[in-house]
Amino acid sequence: MLVACSGTNELPPDTVGAVPLVSEAGTLLPVLPDTLPPDNTATIAPGTLFSGNPCSALVGTDFSSVTFAGAATGTLTSFSLLGEDTCGYDIRVGGTDYQVVVQVASPDEFDHPVTTAQPIDRFSDLGDEAIGVARGDDRYEVIVRVSNGFFGVTTPDENSARALAGKAVERA
Repeated sequence: MLVACSGTNELPPDTVGAVPLVSEAGTLLPVLPDTLPPDNTATIAPGTLFSGNPCSALVGTDFSSVTFAGAATGTLTSFSLLGEDTCGYDIRVGGTDYQVVVQVASPDEFDHPVTTAQPIDRFSDLGDEAIGVARGDDRYEVIVRVSNGFFGVTTPDENSARALAGKAVERA
């Protein structure tokens, strides 16, 4: 039987895949690098608005204690995360369905809430300070500044928006 060795130190061509990494001493298994992205959802920074979940801003009893559009109190039928920083609450008032939206806001949205000549209402009894703006004929938004950020509550009318914003301030 004849055995021969090549005198070169070159690695064989990479035709099948990457050459495995050298194993650690004491094992024959290759050392595999950790290629998974870090899990950033496991830890929420302390003081994050609504603990990072805008759907925790309001609960069912909040809607049953507020009168909507001057008609009646509401009943929460469902809620869902509409975006990373926005929650939509579906409510029923009498025979009419409405959607209440809670959204994390920016300082710029608080300072410049409108692009037209709409009047801006100011409220000193909500959070550190709050403003209110009509959004068309059938929506009203209250934007609140609290110690850890800004958020807005949009409902069918001013009174319900103010009342629900007050409830959300407690959970911000």
